Amino acid sequence: IQASTTIDQYGGIGRAFYLFDTSSIPDTNTVSAATLSLYGTGKIDVPGWTPNTDIYTSSPASNTALVLADYDQVGTTSQTGSPISYASWSTTGYNDFTFNATGIGNISKTGVSKFSSRNAQYDVANSPPTYFSGGNYSQPSSSFADTAGTTQDPKLVVTYSLPVAASRYSIIVG
Repeated sequence: IQASTTIDQYGGIGRAFYLFDTSSIPDTNTVSAATLSLYGTGKIDVPGWTPNTDIYTSSPASNTALVLADYDQVGTTSQTGSPISYASWSTTGYNDFTFNATGIGNISKTGVSKFSSRNAQYDVANSPPTYFSGGNYSQPSSSFADTAGTTQDPKLVVTYSLPVAASRYSIIVG
């Protein structure tokens, strides 16, 4: 979230997109748990807004290239039910978002699972923070997949189980 230098105006609010190819999960399997992890790289909060972060769905037009119109292609229902507070945001390790039933239900077994991170208390709630002049900003930050190397990439860990096979019984009648 960034304040503008004009009183009671804001310069912007950031949203991030995370897409994972989960098509390798067989259609007949049952997803029982999922955790999306973002590697924290920093945080700054000059205005004192203490923004939290949570995970939501997204629906960008392309799976490989974001465009400006994708900014509004984000959901408003939490996939975790528990945002990570500004105070708890790790800047030296992974921040784990454990999915609730809603988030688990949005894991695609036939294609790409699409999520976004957003601020819950201001962005999703559509409630601006108290204005703080001077163009200052507040944000937790994390690595993206295009960061050099792979040790800090966003990751989605999905737990699933095979379907229970139908039992077969034979009866010998003599």
